[in-house]
Amino acid sequence: MLAGLASGVALVMTWVIATPFFAAEFVERALDFNKFVPHIVRFLYGGITEELLLRWGVMTLLVWAARRLLHKGDGSPKPAYFIGPILTSAVLFGVGHLPIASLLNGGLTLPVTIYVITGNSTFGVVAGFLDGKKGLEAAIIAHMSAHIVLITAVWLTL
Repeated sequence: MLAGLASGVALVMTWVIATPFFAAEFVERALDFNKFVPHIVRFLYGGITEELLLRWGVMTLLVWAARRLLHKGDGSPKPAYFIGPILTSAVLFGVGHLPIASLLNGGLTLPVTIYVITGNSTFGVVAGFLDGKKGLEAAIIAHMSAHIVLITAVWLTL
């Protein structure tokens, strides 16, 4: 939960730092969109569905593939086998948020693209590490906790 809350704070700080580089229309649309999306959708889709797809699905598949291709003998996969899959699933998580950013911005700009991929990938690394060390449930709880911070930040802008 603490990792999710800290990640949420980091995402809000990233938004504050990046906002001057965005078109005013994008900022307004992004805030309106975040006010419009029901909280339960953020918790269930973001917290559960995205973690199932990216961590349990993509990351686990890549760890399995690394172990099958590189591991000799029995036993648990080496910690090094998790690094590439964590980074890959994190970047895919960031890229997966580009369509809505493009829709809200009327296309992608370099600042929006960098912000979306960097911010979401950073959380993706945290979630991937938690999944690898503590299990999928930890990543789901962290994701939901990050959304608590994001929802609170949007609410405070009212």
